[in-house]
Amino acid sequence: TAQSTQTPSPQRNTDGFLNLFLFLFPVRLLGEGVEPNHRHRLGWTSLMVAAMNRQHSVVKVLLESGADPNAGDDFNNVYDTSREKGIHSLEEGGREGLVLVSREDEFSSRLSSRAGFRGCTALHYATLADDPLAVRMLLEKGDKPHPPSSPPSLQT
Repeated sequence: TAQSTQTPSPQRNTDGFLNLFLFLFPVRLLGEGVEPNHRHRLGWTSLMVAAMNRQHSVVKVLLESGADPNAGDDFNNVYDTSREKGIHSLEEGGREGLVLVSREDEFSSRLSSRAGFRGCTALHYATLADDPLAVRMLLEKGDKPHPPSSPPSLQT
């Protein structure tokens, strides 16, 4: 299969501006030399975020830029991660509150704060998002299905 050299166009949805931003920002960062496997300070990668949030054009760009589909998440859950990272907050609610806000705002608010996600790959997140297109894209690029350290779950 020949590699496509064309830059994919952003997906169309009801929030076109946000979708355009979510597509162009990673493309710009990659163009400026940012490592496609760079991790958020709490442990996840951009590919995981794109897969969880059904951003197919971003998944494609990241994979074409060398993002590792087999990389596992270093984030476990809100409580363990705040303790491991020693993240302190001046906000009421303590350090767990800051980690929870970061996870919900910068990753996804649809995941349980109590479930363990350490070791989950972008494929796990695409599956949790019920996104067969992202699952197919990740499998085609070499992600190998394997169980995470503990089964993650969506908020109930």
